[in-house]
Amino acid sequence: MRVSGRLIILAIILSIAARVATAQTTSKPGSAARKSPRVSLVVTAGYVSPLSKDGLTQFWKGGPGCALSLLVRAAPRFWVGTGVDVSALWFRVSRFQQAYPSVQAQGKNMAWFNIFMLSRFGFIPGGSVHPYVELAVGASRLSGAEYKAVVDSVRVTYYEIPARTRLAVTFTGGLEIPLSGSLSFLAEGAFRYVHNDENLGIGLLASAGVRVIL
Repeated sequence: MRVSGRLIILAIILSIAARVATAQTTSKPGSAARKSPRVSLVVTAGYVSPLSKDGLTQFWKGGPGCALSLLVRAAPRFWVGTGVDVSALWFRVSRFQQAYPSVQAQGKNMAWFNIFMLSRFGFIPGGSVHPYVELAVGASRLSGAEYKAVVDSVRVTYYEIPARTRLAVTFTGGLEIPLSGSLSFLAEGAFRYVHNDENLGIGLLASAGVRVIL
């Protein structure tokens, strides 16, 4: 009998506690929003310019780039996500011919890949234009290129950019202009630092695109 009575009392207490917890959850207006964070897809395109060592900038210049990232809202003005971008670095044939006028030019364009995790913080959420800053950390890889030849029994290296994967940190500042409830226009500029790479050290990026709320 004592055991049965204790079980009944415990069941009553648990029932009351469950009802109180349920009432508190439903009374919070933001609870549903926190359970269902808004997810966004960001697509941008622009231009990338390397500010690197002479071994790279002597024969390569910047080129077009595009990026795709997925954002999840963690707080009203804070987002986290992941993404990937790829850019082209064009070979400067005229520069090579100036440096080696008697050598046949063998130009090779390179691709610059980046995979990253990011966090974004927005400002002025109620305005017509929303400034934001973004910090991304990830892996950076340049496809690489080399031109070597044997001249008079001597091996000559005209250029050699090895393919390497390095840690990269990107800081971005941008403006978001809402076009509708689920579509916004983005304009941004970024500074990227590639750690411990003797060729590709720093890059500047300018791009524009859209953010679509899924």
